[in-house]
Amino acid sequence: MTWISNPLSPEVQQDVVLGATINLVSLLSVVLRLYARKITKSGWKWDDWLLVVSTVFANALFVLFGFLVAGGVGRHITEPYVRINMPMMLKLVLSFEIIFGICAVTTKMSILTYYLRLFPHESVKLATKITMALILSGWTWSLSQILLQCRPISANWDLDLLRTCPLWKTTYIATAFVNLVADLLVLVLPIPHLAKMNITRQKKVGVIGLFTLSWSVSVIAGLRIYEMLRIDYDGDVTGTSETALFYATFEPNFVVIASSWPLIAPLWMKRWEAKRNARIAAAAPPRPIIVISEEHREPDFE
Repeated sequence: MTWISNPLSPEVQQDVVLGATINLVSLLSVVLRLYARKITKSGWKWDDWLLVVSTVFANALFVLFGFLVAGGVGRHITEPYVRINMPMMLKLVLSFEIIFGICAVTTKMSILTYYLRLFPHESVKLATKITMALILSGWTWSLSQILLQCRPISANWDLDLLRTCPLWKTTYIATAFVNLVADLLVLVLPIPHLAKMNITRQKKVGVIGLFTLSWSVSVIAGLRIYEMLRIDYDGDVTGTSETALFYATFEPNFVVIASSWPLIAPLWMKRWEAKRNARIAAAAPPRPIIVISEEHREPDFE
């Protein structure tokens, strides 16, 4: 299968640099999260391992994004080399959608598993487990739609086949909406219980931070859907899809960051306060030691 790599436009170069930066920050966030767990001797839990899995696949997304823009995404489909690369790019897009779904479901499972550890009430645990089941069902449906959108499946990338892809555009947008609804489910689940939480200030800061950053994730998901609606699926698909793919690369990495930093920040704040208190204690003048002789000691009262 022929593949021709070409120079990137300045706009696409900016997206690649920004994507690489966000990718690096997400990796650093997970490393710091695991380190924080280690120094607090709390151990690595299921929510940590799920986030590690998501980070691995998020890095794979960025690699695929790099190949796609090198192959012609961001340039008009009428350019000769873009048409030459189309079969391979369509394969990469299919892989991209599958990996994005894995990233999305593992990050949501990580957050929900954290909820199970955080909230002691059985009603909250039951609601969390129901949400988990709904999200897994939504992911299974989305995956089946992506794999079955063209018949035969090789028609997703082989343009010479007699292909039947009746709902190509609808499938991609519908799966994006399912992901957004799942984001909102995870977001609103703890709202009724935040004020009632009887936990340490450190944990409460972490939950509020996670809750606040999750709104930003939903905004990014909404922007991705907006860009997907602007793609010319039946015409210049390569020239109109770069921004949507960039948001799809950006979103799971931002979820990793949003899931990690609220748990890291309180720990580092605590360590900073301890060091500050130690410096204050070291700088303070020593208290005088008063020795009372026996002849000046007050008599003991019976």
